[in-house]
Amino acid sequence: MSTLARATALWAALPAILATGAVGAPQGQPVVLHAGDDGLTTPPPEALLQIPAHFDFSAAPIPAGAVGNNSDPFSGKIAFQGSPLATNPPGALGSTDTIIRRLDDTAPLDINGADTVGVEVVALSLRSAEPVVFSFNGGQRLEALDVELSLFPGAVQPGGAMTIVRTHADGGSFHYDVGVRVALRFFDQGVLVGGPFDPGTALQLISDESSWTLKFGPAGFDPLAFGIAPLPPGIGVDGDGDSGFELTTLGESELQVGMSRVCSGGFLPTPPALLGQTPLAYRTTGIPPGDSDGDGWPDVSDNCPLDPNPRQEDSDGDGIGDACDLFVDKGRINEIYSATADDGREFIEVTGGAGASLTNSMILIVEGDDSETPGVLEAAIDLSGHAMPSDSLFVVGDAAVPGVDLVVAGFDLEPGSQTVYLVQDAAVGVLLQLVGTPLDPDGDRRTPIPCLATVLNVVGMTDGDDLDRLYDDAMFTALGPDGGQAPAGVFRSLGDGDTAVVWSATDFLDPQPGVDDTPGAQNVPQEPAAATAACFGDGGGTACPCQNNGGAGEGCANSSGAGARADALGHPSVGSDSLVLSVGNAIPQQPGLFFVGTSTLAGGAGVTFGDGLRCCGGNVLRLQVTFPDGAGSTASDLPIAAATGVQAGDSRCYQYWYRNPAGSPCGSGFNLTNALEVVWQP
Repeated sequence: MSTLARATALWAALPAILATGAVGAPQGQPVVLHAGDDGLTTPPPEALLQIPAHFDFSAAPIPAGAVGNNSDPFSGKIAFQGSPLATNPPGALGSTDTIIRRLDDTAPLDINGADTVGVEVVALSLRSAEPVVFSFNGGQRLEALDVELSLFPGAVQPGGAMTIVRTHADGGSFHYDVGVRVALRFFDQGVLVGGPFDPGTALQLISDESSWTLKFGPAGFDPLAFGIAPLPPGIGVDGDGDSGFELTTLGESELQVGMSRVCSGGFLPTPPALLGQTPLAYRTTGIPPGDSDGDGWPDVSDNCPLDPNPRQEDSDGDGIGDACDLFVDKGRINEIYSATADDGREFIEVTGGAGASLTNSMILIVEGDDSETPGVLEAAIDLSGHAMPSDSLFVVGDAAVPGVDLVVAGFDLEPGSQTVYLVQDAAVGVLLQLVGTPLDPDGDRRTPIPCLATVLNVVGMTDGDDLDRLYDDAMFTALGPDGGQAPAGVFRSLGDGDTAVVWSATDFLDPQPGVDDTPGAQNVPQEPAAATAACFGDGGGTACPCQNNGGAGEGCANSSGAGARADALGHPSVGSDSLVLSVGNAIPQQPGLFFVGTSTLAGGAGVTFGDGLRCCGGNVLRLQVTFPDGAGSTASDLPIAAATGVQAGDSRCYQYWYRNPAGSPCGSGFNLTNALEVVWQP
């Protein structure tokens, strides 16, 4: 089909997609959504894409003794993922780990109609995403335990409300706000060692802007065609983890949560609904059947459904696997630079094969700032008539940008929240007409852009405001802050060879235009962080507990004969939050804990603790438990600044505390690295 014919066909379908008054609202008969059960599956944590489901015990620690004899208080975070509910008969609900029951029928819902019904969490089964390290006997012993979370047995659940909005003929959005009383149980290799523990307060689960689809509505959506088996009635369920089957399912009704209509008659799973103030991430049970390329990944979750990609490599992080991603070789967004309001150096740089035609390719920008008009297509830049230059870098922006290939009058990138797309095979005329139009009227964070073009790359940038939003599964990349319109930007750092793999952010200072921003030139990785290594167990300061000195720059020696060493990479910037803590020569496969303190101990020399030196003190916060690889190496993978709660100018001390159960030099079974002292920058 020609681009013109495709554009004409898609433009005819836009009234059903956009549901705006400008292009005509869809029509449909009133619909009553009857009471029923919604089965959900909690995904495992997915770095960068979502915050994992977790419980934070910093405000109300698990008390001493709750985890077992002589256990110390626990004030860290526990990340959870779904664990299938136990059922009678076994396996009757597949991977479902949560059931939320709608207690009432809705009133008849017309287009743009809404109603609120009562809901209650009637079954819940989560398990810690990784073993959780607890300390015993005042920190003298560490144990890695599995933690299970369920409804508290016999507790009256507080319930809540679900507001359902019908935004178009085939579905709409919904909002949960429901409390739940939970219990924690602690297991050592499958043996119960503590619990059920009651945290004492109800967890409030909240979902915002989640999608639902009408089963067998005007577009004929059939869940079975997508491999989604209806939640059956009459199934016995253990909803509170006590090995009984106290719950009997009611079954589903006309409402299918977690599916959204896209394009004309097509349906897609929506991003996970966010539940919980922490938040918790949930999504619907069931995945479409089929594995077209035979690589073991079902088509719906395979990032290359037609090309084998068994390890799901995705070096550019755009959700399209390397095995089938033309973008990896032929085109990607490489750098985005947003300057002050009066700076004429703003640009977007894309890279691809030299000489590649850019006909019917476009750069699109969708507003994401809640203080503006989120979902509006702010810019559609047509690249037709151009080709990739010999240096494989194509620059779009202001006339003052060095080496600019396409000057765009009035080019403006605000250092706030927005989603930037690089697309090809675009319906150029349609997209140009949609500039200034809201593309997400139902608030499900999906636009018709994937219906109007092939999306090669989508990059989401935000300045951190809670209500800001990104679209079409854009990868989150920090851009702000927008206070004072400071310059800001993001770029891909060079990986091996010529492959750009890691997104980084500028320092937002821009002391020398043309240095922080590099239009028409390959980007340079950020230098190692300005972290000062200190508090070594090499004999130069506080003596190690049993004369077990490590080498220069290391912690006290462990069973390997050398000490573990902590280093820092990235940049200690509150804005970019790219600092990574790394450890070498810890004990392979034994758990360790990154922690942070607000001060150093003994003037920075440290005090003896276990087989090592504890260097960081003051107000201490647990950051992350990791398991070193076979070489004893590990690294943090969470935003350090956000997890630490620092501001520019704050000084913090970071250290790694790890298990050494076999051959511990001093017999305590644990040790520590050297410390890292970090002064945080803007």
